[in-house]
This record gives sequence, C-alpha cells and structure tokens, in this order.
Amino acid sequence: MIECVTEDKENGIILHLSGSLVIEHAVEVSSLFVDAVTANDCVEIDVSSAAEVDVSILQLLCAAHKMAIGLNKTVRFTGSWSDAFIRTAQEACFLRDCGCTLDSSMNCLWIRE
Repeated sequence: MIECVTEDKENGIILHLSGSLVIEHAVEVSSLFVDAVTANDCVEIDVSSAAEVDVSILQLLCAAHKMAIGLNKTVRFTGSWSDAFIRTAQEACFLRDCGCTLDSSMNCLWIRE
C-alpha cells in the first residue's frame, strides 16, 4: 500500500510518500506526480518513509522531473531517502555525477551531494 500526504507551501507542494512504492501502484503514483507538477511551480518529494521501492517509481520520478523542466517548473527531493530508496537507486544505477541533456540547470534528481 502507498500513502501520500500532501503539504502545501508558499509556491508549491510537498508530497510525503510512504509505504510500498512499487509497480503495483505506478498508475497512482504517476497521477500524483502529473497532478502535482501541473498545479504547482515547485514539487518537493519526501521518500524518507518509503518501505519498499522498485525501479518503476524511479522512472516515474525521472519522467516527472523532465515534465517539470519542460514546463519551467521544479521537482526535487526534500528530506532524507529511506534505506529502501537508497538501495534501489544504487542497484538500478540511478545515482549520477551529472544530469541528462535536459538538465541544463544542473538540478538532476539523482545527483547526490
């Protein structure tokens, strides 16, 4: 099961995602991301309570980020990543030193400080 608690902020929204962020919930997560990016200038995503994560969610995050870039909006993480999220990002080789060609502002989701 996935749970999403939203928190409004001045110029956007925070999506606090918890539970199982896996393919079974991909349609729901995709809708959450599309709706959030469409309605807000800045979408922050908190995955600190994600218990289970698979690569489908990482791909949806990438797609949401690319959508935001195209709309001149921002998608970024807030808070720490859960151990499950870190493990999946590492195993799927999503962590990067530089962003994709669309990331001219150098704010790729997968560049860790």
